[in-house]
Amino acid sequence: MPLIRKLLFCLTAVVLCAALFAGCAARPAPEPTPEPTDAPVQTPTCAEPAAAPELNADELTPFCAYTGWTEFTDVLPYCLNRDIIMETVMLSSVRHLPVFLLTTPDALEGFRAGVGQLLQFDQGYDEVPSFNELAESWDEDFFADKALVFAWVESGSGSYRFGFTGAERADGVFRIYADRINDPEDGTDDMAGWLVGIEVPKAALADCTEFDAMYGGPME
Repeated sequence: MPLIRKLLFCLTAVVLCAALFAGCAARPAPEPTPEPTDAPVQTPTCAEPAAAPELNADELTPFCAYTGWTEFTDVLPYCLNRDIIMETVMLSSVRHLPVFLLTTPDALEGFRAGVGQLLQFDQGYDEVPSFNELAESWDEDFFADKALVFAWVESGSGSYRFGFTGAERADGVFRIYADRINDPEDGTDDMAGWLVGIEVPKAALADCTEFDAMYGGPME
């Protein structure tokens, strides 16, 4: 009988030891405590918005269309810089021109429906094409990544020719320039009007909130 008790005691001890060992093995090892460091905490930052690319003259395609003539004040309600024109027309020798921006086919059709009631879009003048002729290439594919920025220039003679002479972008303002590009000895006395501007990548207008046009060329 004493021998049996000894065997039962030994067996119980073995079972208890096995259970304790299994419990210790299943318990995960504690994570090591990180050593203190003097390195600055890195604060996550938001990426800066992409700025518009540099204005590349090679990407600007000039155009000019004959439009006939109308009263200057009739065009003002449709242009983007009418407030600038009204504020400076009597106070400055700098001549601001009515400027327009078209970025979609719908905008093009809206321009035709509005300003087209005042101007003549279906007829050219000698070598200068009509607005409608140029607009044939301004379709959905064109407006996918390009826009039109142009000014209306009125003239006291149909003999004078006008062209795009420069563009600049600064402080959110995109400005184009138009000037007379010929000097005929004799000129006709018919009133005329011209749309002078550029086809421009939309990316170049990304940060622009104001548009303007001036007569002459960019100031040095």
